[in-house]
Amino acid sequence: MKITLSIIAVIGIALLISSCTNKTKKQESEIITIDPNELIPGPIQHEDLSENQLTKIKLIHKTFEEVYPITLEETITNFKRDLNIDREINLWIKMKETFENVLNEKQYDKVEERKEVFKIIFMSTMMPKNKVKSNVEIKELSENDADYILSEFEKQMNK
Repeated sequence: MKITLSIIAVIGIALLISSCTNKTKKQESEIITIDPNELIPGPIQHEDLSENQLTKIKLIHKTFEEVYPITLEETITNFKRDLNIDREINLWIKMKETFENVLNEKQYDKVEERKEVFKIIFMSTMMPKNKVKSNVEIKELSENDADYILSEFEKQMNK
């Protein structure tokens, strides 16, 4: 009986060690495409926002309203859903600064071009830089433009 329990204990410890080492191995990240119509918004996490948060959200909304046409109220509600609202606001501020810098540098005249600039920046927040170009449909901009936008966003993120 004691030998059986000892064997079971040794096997159990071996399995535990084995499962722990398997979890620590670096896993490849996988990009999953989801139909936006199937997404369900998360619950409101923050009922009240500070004046500073609201000011930043209004600046973000104003910057992107042409290329991401949702109302200010929807924008505010979306931020209220974030668990870490300040981190999310700061990310969008970096997106905003990148967007403005790129538009000031490149002078894109067509709204379709500006929408593609936004898409590239937005998708950069969800996937590795090397996957963005293959996952964003680009019709108006060149590959060099996309590379430039990606590098500008990376610089902004490293500030």
